[in-house]
Amino acid sequence: MLSRLKIFPKILLVIGTLMIALAVVALVALSSLGGLQQDLELVGNAGARSTASARLNRLIVNIRLVQLEMAVAPTGRELAESARQLEGLVAGIGEFADQIRSSPAREVVQALATTERELAPLLAAAQKSIALGRSGREPTVADRAALAEEAAKAQPAFVASREAARVMTDTLLKRNVDLRAQARADAARAWSILVAVTVVGALLSLAIGFVVARSGITGPLARLNGVIAALAAGDYTVTVAGTERRDEIGEIARATDIFRAEGLEAQRLRVAQEAAKAAEEEAVRHRLALSEAFVERMKDLAESFSSASAEVADAARNLAATAEETSRQAQSVAHAAEEASGSVGTVAAGTEELASSIGEINAQVGNSTTVVTEAATGVRQTSDTIRNLADAASQIGAVVELINNIAGQTNLLALNATIEAARAGEAGKGFAVVASEVKALASQTARATEEISRKIDEIQSATGIAVESMARVVGTIDRIREITTSVAGAVEQQSAATGEIAANTHQASIGTQAVNQNIAGVGTAAEMTGAASTQLMGLSSQLLDKSALLRNEVGAFVASMKAA
Repeated sequence: MLSRLKIFPKILLVIGTLMIALAVVALVALSSLGGLQQDLELVGNAGARSTASARLNRLIVNIRLVQLEMAVAPTGRELAESARQLEGLVAGIGEFADQIRSSPAREVVQALATTERELAPLLAAAQKSIALGRSGREPTVADRAALAEEAAKAQPAFVASREAARVMTDTLLKRNVDLRAQARADAARAWSILVAVTVVGALLSLAIGFVVARSGITGPLARLNGVIAALAAGDYTVTVAGTERRDEIGEIARATDIFRAEGLEAQRLRVAQEAAKAAEEEAVRHRLALSEAFVERMKDLAESFSSASAEVADAARNLAATAEETSRQAQSVAHAAEEASGSVGTVAAGTEELASSIGEINAQVGNSTTVVTEAATGVRQTSDTIRNLADAASQIGAVVELINNIAGQTNLLALNATIEAARAGEAGKGFAVVASEVKALASQTARATEEISRKIDEIQSATGIAVESMARVVGTIDRIREITTSVAGAVEQQSAATGEIAANTHQASIGTQAVNQNIAGVGTAAEMTGAASTQLMGLSSQLLDKSALLRNEVGAFVASMKAA
């Protein structure tokens, strides 16, 4: 079966097996994670209900404390405030009870029912206290007695409800512990299942991969490799196995079998080539004989070329003498040219100095522009500084007004605090806090005074900046005067450079005359070189004739070689 599949489908088979194993592992993991998520939700909800039970117990204590406070409340306002607190506590009892009631555990619901039953008398007494507090009137002695009586009657209910709430809290905590233990057990079981499925999938994938690789790829390739090694050693009688396969290995086997058949044919052709080689060797010997004759003829031609080359050498010597004379004349011309070049260099130097002076003038003019710009900038800075001085002065007025307002409020608040504290006596402790706030406000007044000092410093600093800006304006004007002087000096340098250029131009004219005189000598030497060149051309004609003869001989030799 594997021999019918190509290598790519075989690899896909192994990869597909591995992917199936991974998919099974993923499904098991997702299933386990779903169970763990449910366990975590149960644990989280149980913890929230335990917290709600503890808070419910605390609310019971707070309800009891507020009831006792209402029994001794001195004023109707305090009684109404306590009633509002008590009403909020009673509402909180209902919220926490509803949260606990959502538990799926029957024992938790039963514990909640017991707690609510024990709590009912306490809540009823609380409602009576709330109704009295909502009346808004000042409590009478009878009202306080009624509140005290209700508080005393609620004491047994308070004790019983707290005990029931404690039992309910313990039940919730125990359930929370049980759920945590169950979650850990589920996690351990899920981990074991996941590891087992992973190991089984990995082993199955490895087994299938080993079978496919061994039977479908490496085994046939090893056998085919042995056949190829035998063919490489020259044994073309070996049998190629696997030609019937439909995969890439079968294609290689069929190509190898074709190579084996071609090797047998090559052996037959090798015998025929050996016979042809003997005939070729005879032809080579004939060509060697022709080559020897060709070499003899070439020697004669070489002697003729040697004689012609000697004549060419004599002509070349005459031409060298002529060239030497031309060289001497050229040296004279070069000397004159050097003098002219020196003069021209001097002219260039003077020109450069003139350009430098002009550049200096331009630079100084640019500096003058920059200095004028700086002077204008200094004036603008002086104007801005004066404006800053005016702004700082206006801010000082605002700060002084702020200080006056703070001082007035401070005095008024201090007076009120003193009066209220003295009037309230022991109950006026809260006004002592007001007095401390008055002291803090007084310290703010001191900081505002410091702010005035800083603003005055800013005014002084701005004034200093204005003075410095004016000083920079004066300095800028002085620099303009200096730059004007520098411009005059640069103009004088330009005039001197112009005179130097005129003198050097005269020297260049004299050098040019010397060059013209030497050019005549160069012309004479050129005539001598022309005569020598004519003689050399005649000799070159002879060499061309002999070269034609040589080409004819070579052509005849090549023709005879082709005929052979």
